[in-house]
Amino acid sequence: MTQNIAVIAANGKSGQLIVREAVDRGLDVTAVVRGENKTVARHAIIKDLFDLTAADLAGFDVVVDAFGAWTPGTLPQHSTSLKHLADVLSGADARLIVVGGAGSLYVNPEHTVQLSQTDGFPEAFLPLATAVGLPSPNKQHPEIKTISGCLCVWARPQPSWRLRPAAAWKIQYLAEDGSWKDVEPTEDYTIVRNSPASRADTDAKGWSTVTFKPVTTKSLRLVLTPHTGSSTFGAAVAEWGVHGIDGTESEPTPVDKTVLKSAFDTANGLDASRCTAASWAEFQRIIDAAQAVYDDANATEEQVAEQVTKLEDGQKARLPAARRDRRQAERQQGQPDQHGCGCARCRNFRCAVRRQRGLNFVQ
Repeated sequence: MTQNIAVIAANGKSGQLIVREAVDRGLDVTAVVRGENKTVARHAIIKDLFDLTAADLAGFDVVVDAFGAWTPGTLPQHSTSLKHLADVLSGADARLIVVGGAGSLYVNPEHTVQLSQTDGFPEAFLPLATAVGLPSPNKQHPEIKTISGCLCVWARPQPSWRLRPAAAWKIQYLAEDGSWKDVEPTEDYTIVRNSPASRADTDAKGWSTVTFKPVTTKSLRLVLTPHTGSSTFGAAVAEWGVHGIDGTESEPTPVDKTVLKSAFDTANGLDASRCTAASWAEFQRIIDAAQAVYDDANATEEQVAEQVTKLEDGQKARLPAARRDRRQAERQQGQPDQHGCGCARCRNFRCAVRRQRGLNFVQ
């Protein structure tokens, strides 16, 4: 299957060589350039890198970033252009391959010294190496984000090279104390043994993958365990990448409090004079509890539903209690009630008759 490749900054020295190599291999290549297409690519997008959109790069299997800047004022664009491309390709299936230099490679096992920091590194290339390379562990990169997964493709060049996919592999991150620690996988490490050229033939598309508990770090490293034996010299990686997250939690979906608001408004509209002081005080506690849940931005659906039920039940209980309390107060004052007479004998007689008839009467 022919892959569609876009080469950004294709008119540059590296870009033209990459385009020619890809065309010679029979790939469908599109040059992304700011002006006239000077490459051998048959297709071209005439657009500035910083103006590219997701629609411009849709449909490509691979996007190669060959951008280069050399003057002091443009060196920061190595980082800003890469961030722009990462944002544009976020969520897409395309792989982003960045052309870089050797200045950022670590030269010691502790990964604390980069090639650009060693004696003898050409001073003329130091600004460029610093701009293109990743920061050393003692520097905090403002764009580094929390990492939650990695993936890689094993190199399968010539059979005579005797390279095989690793027997095992793991990811380590640089902790705050300067030590390298293993990540904690949430799924097992996978090893996909097909070559990069046939990565589309499987569901994994040739990627060996792992997901792990998120870590925030300045550096990651890939630790390989090669196969042993006389026929194998070691393992090599053709490409590897990481899954980054922004480290923030998504905003919770607000709970619908419409019913609670309606029940709350109804309760606040009741006439307190229809209840005794004690019964109204009890009801007021229910109202206050409902108000607290209504004002709580983190209240759950269960809490909202519970307060609605308490408000409705409280309103139903308060009204009969108010009538009963009012009648008892009238009787204590010797006033006639609904019987037409305030004497206990009359009241007891009429209540007995009503109960005998099956009628419900509240004293």
